[in-house]
Amino acid sequence: MANSFECFKCGGKGKIEAFSHIENGDCFQCGGTGRLMTREQRAQRAKEIAAKHERDLEVYETKLAKGCGLTLKEYRHIADPKRYPREVAA
Repeated sequence: MANSFECFKCGGKGKIEAFSHIENGDCFQCGGTGRLMTREQRAQRAKEIAAKHERDLEVYETKLAKGCGLTLKEYRHIADPKRYPREVAA
């Protein structure tokens, strides 16, 4: 991982021997990788996760709407009218 840095908790080992009885000693700070991401990497990862969540949610909501015999817009309005107000024809 470019621009990552060594985990301060495990010293870059990914394991902490004193805690080998808990989750095989995997470091909780770095997730057992021994490396930590920079702020920029964490922000980018958060954006990627949010985008994937939005795509997955749209697929799920589309299936629910279809099962109810509604369009996606109609379903979203019923599910969350404040976020998805009904469109008024001009």
